[in-house]
Amino acid sequence: MQRRTMVDRDAQHRVLSQIDAAELIDLASALIRILSFKPDETPVAFTSEALIYEALFVALRL
Repeated sequence: MQRRTMVDRDAQHRVLSQIDAAELIDLASALIRILSFKPDETPVAFTSEALIYEALFVALRL
């Protein structure tokens, strides 16, 4: 069963065309190397730095 969504196809194309496949693969590769059993904030820090690098606003809650 297909799910119906209302999507602006032009907006969708503009967003998806800005995705750099190599950069996305690099980010995913770096994320999977973070050890999941570490009790510190390493994954959060890494992810927030990656988002800030992309000029996105990041707010961490303690």
